[in-house]
Amino acid sequence: MPVYELWGEKANIEIPEDIFPDKEDLAKRDELMYNPEHGWFESTYESKKLHYRRNLPKGKPKAIVIWMHGILGQSGFGMQIKSQGNRFTDHALRVREMTKAGYAVYAHDQLGHGFSEGRRMYIPNGKWTINRDDYVKFARFSAALHDAGTPVILSGDSYGGCLTLHAAKVLQDDPQDVNMKGILLNCPAIHGDLPPLLVKWFLQYGLAPWFPTRTPFFMPHPITAERVWKEDEPRAYFCDPTEMRGLSEGGVKFCLGTALGLLLALESVQADVIPEFVLPFHCNHGTKDEGVPVSGSEFLVEKSKTPKDMQFFNKIEGGYHALMSEKDAPKYLESEIKFIEKILK
Repeated sequence: MPVYELWGEKANIEIPEDIFPDKEDLAKRDELMYNPEHGWFESTYESKKLHYRRNLPKGKPKAIVIWMHGILGQSGFGMQIKSQGNRFTDHALRVREMTKAGYAVYAHDQLGHGFSEGRRMYIPNGKWTINRDDYVKFARFSAALHDAGTPVILSGDSYGGCLTLHAAKVLQDDPQDVNMKGILLNCPAIHGDLPPLLVKWFLQYGLAPWFPTRTPFFMPHPITAERVWKEDEPRAYFCDPTEMRGLSEGGVKFCLGTALGLLLALESVQADVIPEFVLPFHCNHGTKDEGVPVSGSEFLVEKSKTPKDMQFFNKIEGGYHALMSEKDAPKYLESEIKFIEKILK
């Protein structure tokens, strides 16, 4: 397993040296991500090293925004589209606009994603709670780096949105030193293209326990690239292995362990989290999101206990799954910032 020395630590990252980012590529990624600070914290799973980025505003932050990427993603997810006036997408857009508005922005790479240790793009044996527990730990860790009582907002896209609901519920019930104020969601994975019950049982109790890292030929392709990205340029970029350098993947099938983890996380967020959820939330979701249907966000609006005046549901006609890569992404982010301002009053 390759060992890389990055940002003051040696980390075992399962990316071959011939495709791992070189110094020039790392510098370009830092520029893309608005020159963040880098750091490490310890996973709740086998003490693996998890990498994080943070972008700080000028002066004392008004709040801390902690963003969680989706499955197969990373904390450095984003691009600059030069053919469209050099506009930024995804987290590259978020860190610029959030810090300009006075917020500190944190994001970590999930286990096995980005620069974090762990088997690539893998939820160990379907134990999605590892991702949730790491997220909660990171939220407490991030809050402790600022003045006591600094407001905290969790944010997430897709599976990261599902994890945001899970982590926020933990902090809602046991905040300790985290001053939780609300959450921001983009196309959260609440409902999904789930298999029939018999197939689920076969996956959960038959195949996955014995072959968790395998990707059988018959595995469905839950979210193909054409169903994720509406525009050609972002789709081509995020699905290009030479651009991603092993840090993330686009438009590929999940192995059995990861597929099972996603399935169980979705079931739990519906049954165990949303019915008792009371925190303010802002949610963007496209009507043409075929992989993570908008009905999940509608379920959140209908079933949560969050007061109606603390809910904002932006149902975007024609929007695909990768909303923050679309041309109107700045509008969606502006809406999030206004929502933060509202809940901080």
